Amino acid sequence: MLSEYQEAVAFHQWLTIKKIPHFHVANEGNGNQARGAMNKRMGVSKGVPDFFIFTPQANLAIELKRRTGGTVSKEQREWLQILARQGFECGIAKGAGEAIDFVNEYLEKERVEF
Repeated sequence: MLSEYQEAVAFHQWLTIKKIPHFHVANEGNGNQARGAMNKRMGVSKGVPDFFIFTPQANLAIELKRRTGGTVSKEQREWLQILARQGFECGIAKGAGEAIDFVNEYLEKERVEF
């Protein structure tokens, strides 16, 4: 079973291969309290989604969890609601596969047939 880190790496690699503009929010805690306090003072906010993806038709925000286990926090749900109100398409994905499927839904909507 892949860890959340491994799922994130796989998803990032897929987005990169597809040349889809994106970034990962490095919001994971590493146990360093001093660094955590510095991040908070700089505006790092608990619960911000893991990935922001930009397609011509939609800006996407995805909270990525490992395929089994992992729970979505209250703060993560609140951020997804805030972003949805701002026009982002938001989702929670259990593993890179679900995240890829979420992005593919929007890519398929953008296909124009001539």
